[in-house]
Amino acid sequence: MLNLRRRAIADCLMAVLILGSSAAFAAGKEPPKIPLSREKVRLMLLDNCVMDEWKTRDVKDRIADQCKCASAKVARQLTDADVKGFRDKLPKTATPVWQAAMKYCLNPPRPKPPVAAKADEPAKTDGGAAAPAATDSGATDGAATGSTGGAVPPPAQ
Repeated sequence: MLNLRRRAIADCLMAVLILGSSAAFAAGKEPPKIPLSREKVRLMLLDNCVMDEWKTRDVKDRIADQCKCASAKVARQLTDADVKGFRDKLPKTATPVWQAAMKYCLNPPRPKPPVAAKADEPAKTDGGAAAPAATDSGATDGAATGSTGGAVPPPAQ
């Protein structure tokens, strides 16, 4: 009995969907166009880039990362008019921008690692002062070590 109820509900839902879609088709009206956003343009550029590069490159390891970098860079540089007028492909006027972005993303500049301190110089602490040098006795903090050898005897009374 439970299966029959589920089946009836599913059939009713399908009928509503079919009637709704046929009514929209019969009206002959297209849904209103949604203006393109910069993010949508970026995604379209990314898709086109991956498809084009996949066809031409033998090494396919970094295609997605490079296309992601280039599409984001170009989408940020497009004017609002370019974004509104965008159709499936980048306009020919933006080709130099795309080529520069691909060149940049193929070999992006890497930050230089910090220069290591020389061995002669003592390490610096957060305060900017040099760290205290260790003594031969091993205690560096001035605390008592518990050793009685070499200790000064208490003053006589």
